Amino acid sequence: MDKQDELDQRIICIIHGVINQSVQQHDSMSTKENWDSMAQLTILTLIEQEYKINFDIEELENVDSVVGWVDAVKGKIKS
Repeated sequence: MDKQDELDQRIICIIHGVINQSVQQHDSMSTKENWDSMAQLTILTLIEQEYKINFDIEELENVDSVVGWVDAVKGKIKS
């Protein structure tokens, strides 16, 4: 498994743990009933703790999916 796959799987695992529903790469807030704004805040907190990063609100305006979270984390890790 390469680093990209590991990141994808870890983000999926974090989201699954928060919303307690199966999560796939293509899922988003609009496809998962339990993925609401409170879940989104919990996901944010867990990702920031896990990767020791901090997001600004502006960076998260369009983050509402697995792919969005993966891209956001990759952007922070690279900078």
